[in-house]
Amino acid sequence: MNRSTPYFLMASVILLSTAGYVYSQSFPGIFIGGSVLGNPGTTAGMGNPTRTPVLGATGGQTGSLGFAGVTSGQVTVQPQNAAGTYNFNLPTAAGTAGQPLLSGGGGATPQSYGTVGVASGGTNCAVASGTCLDNITGFSGTGFVQRTGPGAYTIGASSSQTYVGLATLTSPTLSDTTHINATYNTYQIIYTNVTCSVDLVRLLFHVHSGGAFQTASYIANIMTAEAGTVSDLATTGNIALSSAGLSINTAIGASGVINMYNPSPAGTNRKMVSGNGTYFANNPNPAVSGMAQFGGFWNDPTNSAVDGFEIVCSSGAVNGGTAKIYGIL
Repeated sequence: MNRSTPYFLMASVILLSTAGYVYSQSFPGIFIGGSVLGNPGTTAGMGNPTRTPVLGATGGQTGSLGFAGVTSGQVTVQPQNAAGTYNFNLPTAAGTAGQPLLSGGGGATPQSYGTVGVASGGTNCAVASGTCLDNITGFSGTGFVQRTGPGAYTIGASSSQTYVGLATLTSPTLSDTTHINATYNTYQIIYTNVTCSVDLVRLLFHVHSGGAFQTASYIANIMTAEAGTVSDLATTGNIALSSAGLSINTAIGASGVINMYNPSPAGTNRKMVSGNGTYFANNPNPAVSGMAQFGGFWNDPTNSAVDGFEIVCSSGAVNGGTAKIYGIL
């Protein structure tokens, strides 16, 4: 027989193979495209061309497929001896780097590349975010997370206040008409080293409402202490933050805390303000430190909402310092 030319296997040529083996002897023959010669049965018999070979045989040998490296090593793909019965359907797309391969259930559905769901121990997120934690925990409320036992957590209010930073203002303009609204019931403004362009002035606070900074209709009071002298002053055009002896000293100025309570929405409730501070004062000389306790409200005849504020000097302009705005939970 000339082995260099194709030929059909005739009845007189009987090729036997053990069940579960693929016939791998190299000799010419005519086969269907994409097929190999094998015996998918469970007993010894004639090898037949097949496009769906089964490696191994139950009760005989666990099937395996090896891939040898051209330089060294071999990778073997094989099931467990008690393999189970299911389909390992490859995905229809390659996915992207770093994505896990997800089971399609072992039936007709192909596997896929994607994100691991919560039920499977994942986050159901493609990228890290706060949503991932929500997915894992099932939390929907807001507040502080407290561990109450092994694997048990609750969300509740904190016994302490939480400050949410909203904005930082810098001189010469210490005013804001953006961040004061109904989002928080209480706002806090921390002003630091605020100075004025002229000497012996008073630092003032005005609320903003109805499109303007209000300079009338206040019911307010300030108590100051300088070099052992205590003074008290009622104001109607502003809420004063210092005495009239604020020094022009650009290194110190005035610092303190202002609290705004329930500034919005509109209504009969008065928009109360309180706070305290310290400042560098010319008394008139020598300079001394001063302390201030202040409070009051804008006695708005129209009961409008307050939506901003400004810190200004009674004369001259602000020429130094910052003010930070916080919402308080």
